[in-house]
Amino acid sequence: MTTVEMPHEQFRLSMLLNDTRYRSLTIQCIALLAFMLAAAWLVNNTVQNLAAVGKSFDFSFLGSRAGYDINQHLISYTNDDTHARAALVGILNTFLVAILGCALATVVGVIVGVLRLSPNWATGCPKRRVACRGWSAGLVKSRLKL
Repeated sequence: MTTVEMPHEQFRLSMLLNDTRYRSLTIQCIALLAFMLAAAWLVNNTVQNLAAVGKSFDFSFLGSRAGYDINQHLISYTNDDTHARAALVGILNTFLVAILGCALATVVGVIVGVLRLSPNWATGCPKRRVACRGWSAGLVKSRLKL
Protein backbone atom coordinates (compact mmCIF):
# COMPACT_ATOMS: atom_id res chain seq x y z
CA MET A 1 0.00 0.00 0.00
CA THR A 2 1.44 3.32 -1.00
CA THR A 3 0.70 6.63 0.62
CA VAL A 4 0.36 9.73 -1.41
CA GLU A 5 1.65 12.82 0.27
CA MET A 6 0.13 16.12 -0.63
CA PRO A 7 2.73 18.75 -1.50
CA HIS A 8 2.94 21.44 1.15
CA GLU A 9 2.43 24.91 -0.18
CA GLN A 10 5.21 27.35 0.59
CA PHE A 11 4.21 30.32 2.72
CA ARG A 12 4.00 33.59 0.84
CA LEU A 13 3.35 37.03 2.25
CA SER A 14 0.26 37.44 0.07
CA MET A 15 -1.33 34.52 1.93
CA LEU A 16 -1.84 36.75 4.97
CA LEU A 17 -4.69 38.55 3.22
CA ASN A 18 -5.72 36.17 0.45
CA ASP A 19 -5.84 32.89 2.38
CA THR A 20 -8.85 32.44 4.66
CA ARG A 21 -6.72 30.50 7.14
CA TYR A 22 -4.63 33.58 7.94
CA ARG A 23 -6.86 36.53 7.04
CA SER A 24 -8.76 36.92 10.33
CA LEU A 25 -5.61 36.62 12.42
CA THR A 26 -3.84 39.17 10.22
CA ILE A 27 -6.67 41.68 10.51
CA GLN A 28 -6.83 41.21 14.30
CA CYS A 29 -3.08 41.77 14.64
CA ILE A 30 -3.26 44.93 12.51
CA ALA A 31 -6.21 46.24 14.57
CA LEU A 32 -4.38 45.49 17.85
CA LEU A 33 -1.25 47.23 16.62
CA ALA A 34 -3.25 50.28 15.51
CA PHE A 35 -5.02 50.44 18.88
CA MET A 36 -1.73 50.17 20.79
CA LEU A 37 -0.13 52.89 18.66
CA ALA A 38 -3.13 55.19 19.19
CA ALA A 39 -3.06 54.57 22.96
CA ALA A 40 0.71 55.21 23.12
CA TRP A 41 0.33 58.46 21.16
CA LEU A 42 -2.51 59.57 23.44
CA VAL A 43 -0.57 58.87 26.65
CA ASN A 44 2.57 60.54 25.26
CA ASN A 45 0.59 63.60 24.15
CA THR A 46 -1.10 63.85 27.56
CA VAL A 47 2.22 63.62 29.44
CA GLN A 48 3.83 66.28 27.23
CA ASN A 49 0.88 68.65 27.59
CA LEU A 50 0.80 68.21 31.37
CA ALA A 51 4.56 68.83 31.56
CA ALA A 52 4.15 71.99 29.49
CA VAL A 53 1.83 73.47 32.13
CA GLY A 54 3.94 72.23 35.04
CA LYS A 55 1.85 69.29 36.18
CA SER A 56 2.88 65.69 36.63
CA PHE A 57 1.20 62.52 35.40
CA ASP A 58 0.46 60.80 38.71
CA PHE A 59 -2.25 60.19 41.28
CA SER A 60 -1.01 62.58 43.96
CA PHE A 61 -4.21 64.62 43.57
CA LEU A 62 -6.14 61.83 45.31
CA GLY A 63 -4.68 62.97 48.64
CA SER A 64 -5.71 66.60 48.25
CA ARG A 65 -8.93 68.22 49.47
CA ALA A 66 -11.92 67.60 47.19
CA GLY A 67 -13.85 70.81 47.87
CA TYR A 68 -17.17 69.62 46.43
CA ASP A 69 -20.29 68.09 47.92
CA ILE A 70 -21.90 64.76 47.10
CA ASN A 71 -25.54 64.71 48.13
CA GLN A 72 -26.12 60.95 48.23
CA HIS A 73 -23.48 59.11 50.24
CA LEU A 74 -23.50 55.76 52.04
CA ILE A 75 -20.46 56.61 54.15
CA SER A 76 -19.69 59.90 55.85
CA TYR A 77 -18.37 62.54 53.47
CA THR A 78 -17.81 66.30 53.59
CA ASN A 79 -16.22 68.64 51.09
CA ASP A 80 -13.08 68.69 53.27
CA ASP A 81 -12.41 65.00 52.51
CA THR A 82 -9.92 63.88 49.86
CA HIS A 83 -10.57 63.05 46.22
CA ALA A 84 -9.90 59.39 47.07
CA ARG A 85 -12.75 59.44 49.61
CA ALA A 86 -15.00 61.13 47.03
CA ALA A 87 -14.11 58.40 44.50
CA LEU A 88 -14.99 55.74 47.08
CA VAL A 89 -18.33 57.45 47.74
CA GLY A 90 -18.99 57.53 43.99
CA ILE A 91 -18.14 53.83 43.60
CA LEU A 92 -20.43 52.90 46.49
CA ASN A 93 -23.24 54.99 44.98
CA THR A 94 -22.73 53.19 41.67
CA PHE A 95 -22.95 49.80 43.38
CA LEU A 96 -26.15 50.87 45.15
CA VAL A 97 -27.79 51.97 41.90
CA ALA A 98 -26.65 48.76 40.15
CA ILE A 99 -28.05 46.53 42.91
CA LEU A 100 -31.35 48.41 43.00
CA GLY A 101 -31.57 48.28 39.20
CA CYS A 102 -30.98 44.51 39.18
CA ALA A 103 -33.60 43.98 41.87
CA LEU A 104 -36.15 46.14 40.04
CA ALA A 105 -35.42 44.38 36.73
CA THR A 106 -35.91 41.01 38.43
CA VAL A 107 -39.24 42.04 39.92
CA VAL A 108 -40.50 43.50 36.64
CA GLY A 109 -39.26 40.45 34.73
CA VAL A 110 -41.04 38.03 37.04
CA ILE A 111 -44.27 40.03 36.84
CA VAL A 112 -44.15 40.23 33.04
CA GLY A 113 -43.25 36.53 32.81
CA VAL A 114 -46.18 35.52 34.99
CA LEU A 115 -48.52 37.77 33.02
CA ARG A 116 -47.39 36.16 29.76
CA LEU A 117 -48.34 32.76 31.16
CA SER A 118 -51.83 33.99 31.88
CA PRO A 119 -54.61 32.54 29.74
CA ASN A 120 -56.12 36.01 29.56
CA TRP A 121 -55.40 37.25 26.05
CA ALA A 122 -55.18 40.88 27.21
CA THR A 123 -52.23 40.21 29.52
CA GLY A 124 -50.73 37.15 27.87
CA CYS A 125 -49.98 38.71 24.47
CA PRO A 126 -50.34 42.48 24.48
CA LYS A 127 -48.85 42.95 20.97
CA ARG A 128 -50.84 40.26 19.19
CA ARG A 129 -54.31 40.53 20.67
CA VAL A 130 -55.48 37.36 18.93
CA ALA A 131 -53.92 34.08 17.77
CA CYS A 132 -51.53 33.93 20.70
CA ARG A 133 -49.83 30.67 21.77
CA GLY A 134 -52.18 28.48 19.79
CA TRP A 135 -55.26 30.61 20.33
CA SER A 136 -57.16 30.99 17.12
CA ALA A 137 -59.27 34.00 16.29
CA GLY A 138 -62.38 31.83 16.45
CA LEU A 139 -61.53 30.57 19.93
CA VAL A 140 -60.94 34.10 21.20
CA LYS A 141 -64.25 35.28 19.71
CA SER A 142 -66.11 32.36 21.24
CA ARG A 143 -64.59 33.02 24.64
CA LEU A 144 -65.43 36.70 24.44
CA LYS A 145 -68.83 35.93 22.91
CA LEU A 146 -68.31 38.33 20.00
